[in-house]
Amino acid sequence: MAAQYGVERFTRFHLYRRNIDWLRANDDEADRPRIYAQLSREGRLTEMLPRWPKPSSLSEVIPALWQHDVEVPGELLSRAFSGPVDMFQEDASSNKARNAMFELSMAAMAARAGLKPSLNNGNPDVSFNFESRFIKMECKRVLSENKIYGRLRGGHQAARKIRPE
Repeated sequence: MAAQYGVERFTRFHLYRRNIDWLRANDDEADRPRIYAQLSREGRLTEMLPRWPKPSSLSEVIPALWQHDVEVPGELLSRAFSGPVDMFQEDASSNKARNAMFELSMAAMAARAGLKPSLNNGNPDVSFNFESRFIKMECKRVLSENKIYGRLRGGHQAARKIRPE
């Protein structure tokens, strides 16, 4: 389905899927030291370990949004598929994929709660009506403890730029 939005094959999610399949085929409790050693030799340990505890949430988020008739902007979906597979290889410019996934995840949580969210390519990231109020949500991921106040300030400034409905 992502192809209809211009998402090409071999994105980070295709690699996640390949990694998950590899882990399933090679995940035997007795073999874990061998598996860690092999992944370390191949330089794939940091790429694989985040997949070990849980698979990518994309397989849960997108169906939840579509099940609740939430339109997913193609540009946002394309952004979610971009970026490096290994989160330790991210920098300020390449973490846009995880930021997009965070927006999709927040919208999916709102959808599951029956709030009928709207996703936007601009500001606000997510919006919905709640108790006769129009709620505008700016999704800011905190990447370090030192940046908490800056992220809160950035979200507040972005929210002030948005005119009330």
